[in-house]
Amino acid sequence: MSPRPAEIAPITRIVDRIDRISEGAAPTGLIPTGFPTLTAVLGGGFRRGDLVVVGGDVGVGTTSFGLAGALRAAQAGAASVFVSGEFTIERVHERALAMESRVRLDTIRQATCSDEERAQLATTAISLRDLPFAVTLIGTSGVADVARALGGRAGTAMLVVDGLPALVGAKGALPLAEEQARAMVALKRLAIEQDVALLVTAKLPALDRTRADRRPRLEDFGTLRAVEEQADVVLGLYREELYVRDLGIAGATELSLLKQRDGVTTYLDLYFFGPILRFEDMVDR
Repeated sequence: MSPRPAEIAPITRIVDRIDRISEGAAPTGLIPTGFPTLTAVLGGGFRRGDLVVVGGDVGVGTTSFGLAGALRAAQAGAASVFVSGEFTIERVHERALAMESRVRLDTIRQATCSDEERAQLATTAISLRDLPFAVTLIGTSGVADVARALGGRAGTAMLVVDGLPALVGAKGALPLAEEQARAMVALKRLAIEQDVALLVTAKLPALDRTRADRRPRLEDFGTLRAVEEQADVVLGLYREELYVRDLGIAGATELSLLKQRDGVTTYLDLYFFGPILRFEDMVDR
C-alpha cells in the first residue's frame, strides 16, 4: 500500500516538486506579484505562508500597491482577498476599476466619462466581476476580522490587509508601537496557519522627515522592530515628487527590497500613474 500524502516526508515532497517542475509542471505555492522585476527578484513571486510588509510615507501609494497585488494575483488565477481599513467596499472597487480600465478616478466619480471610456469601464467591470477576488472590511476586532475574512473562502492564496494602523483599536490598552508589534506577530501566525501569502500595508511612524534621504528604512516602521523581525519580505515605496516638485520626475517610483528572508536586498524601478492610481514595472512600460 502506498503511503498517504500526509505520511510522505517533507524533504521527499520538496524533491518531488523539483522533479515535477523540471519536467514541465507549473511551480506551486508561488503567487505572481504583477511586477515582472519584483517577481524575478523574489524567485518567482510571493510565497504562501510568507508575511510581506509594504510601507511608505503618506501619499506614496501603499494602498494602490496592495490593491494591485490582490488584483494581479487574481488575474493569474490565485484567489485573493483585500481587507480594507481605510475605504468602503464600493470605494475599493471604484479604485480597482480606475486602475484596470485606465480611466481617471475623478472621471469615474463625477460620471463625466466619454462614450469610449464608458465602453472601457463596462468591459473592465465584467472582467473584474469574474475574478476570484473579494473585498471586505476591518472592523473593531483587528486581526480577528482579518482571520474572519478568510472564512468560507477556501483556496485563497493572497490576502492583502490595508493597513497595519487599522488593526489597532482606538482604545488600545497598550502603547501604539506595542499594539502594532502584537498585530505583526498575529499576522505572521495567520499567514502560516492559513497557508496564504499575506501582504500588509504600513505607514512609517518613525520616519525622520528632517533627514536628507527620506527613502524608507527598516527602522522607520517602528513597531518595536516587529516588522523587521516577523516579516519575510519588507518593501519600501519612495517617490521623489512628494518632496521635490519637478515635472521631470513625476511618477518615478523606487521600490526598495529592504528585507528578503531567502534572498538579496535591492531596489527596483516602478512608475505611478496618479490619476488612475496604477503602478507599473518600468520593464512593462
